[in-house]
Amino acid sequence: VDNTALVGPLCNVFAMYDRIRLVLKRLNLRLQPRECLLHVPTWAGLEHPPQALADVMERYPECPATYCPEGFSFLGLPLGTAKYSEAFLAKVAAKIVATLDPISNLTDGRIYMQVMLQCVNLRPHYYIRNLPPWLSTPFAEACDTAIIDAIARYLCFPDGWRAHPHYRRGAFQLRLGIKQGGAGLTPGIMCIHSSFFASTSASLLSCGQTSLRDHIDRNLLGVNDPSSSRHSILRGFHLCRETLATHGARKEEDVAPHAPPP
Repeated sequence: VDNTALVGPLCNVFAMYDRIRLVLKRLNLRLQPRECLLHVPTWAGLEHPPQALADVMERYPECPATYCPEGFSFLGLPLGTAKYSEAFLAKVAAKIVATLDPISNLTDGRIYMQVMLQCVNLRPHYYIRNLPPWLSTPFAEACDTAIIDAIARYLCFPDGWRAHPHYRRGAFQLRLGIKQGGAGLTPGIMCIHSSFFASTSASLLSCGQTSLRDHIDRNLLGVNDPSSSRHSILRGFHLCRETLATHGARKEEDVAPHAPPP
């Protein structure tokens, strides 16, 4: 078992944690204490470290957990405060940018573009798909700018190329999809709302079709509830839905079927 997340009130989380520990013990498996991490969101209004946490941990001495007040990474994604998440994404962006210069040493332009398309340009999309827009937007913009600047240098665009319509159109065409005559280097900023909307829709469908629906705190997840976290999955979902609708996106069932040929 790997990368398991327990979400809920502290007493429930540790009770389930203890049950999992006992089941694993029967299977001759054990937990990795260094990977057992705990974060209490700031909107919970608890002191740091919360006394409630100390009481619960004392009740379950065989359930180790490292308290991470700022947050931690889960499946390669930041989970925690806004400051922690932004710093985490800044480091990811820096790693992506650091790969651009070594790749530019490739002398074969076709191989260079394939590496940029299949490797570098796709890396930000994992974070865009799984993080709310307020977090992913500045991250995507930073990555997009660095990637197109690196390609411009490789193609020997002049300094200040953005001021020249000819080069600006060329860069724009590189960013178009292959079906639109471009190179397929779709910028992350263009995918933010559709990607997050799609992944969230799948998650909500899963929650609605399983027993998870009986344990969802709808008040905390509500879009307009003042106590709702800025990280709320439904808040991000609502924002993406409104943005897509504003730009003309429609559900397939809302589109009139094509008339049959005469």
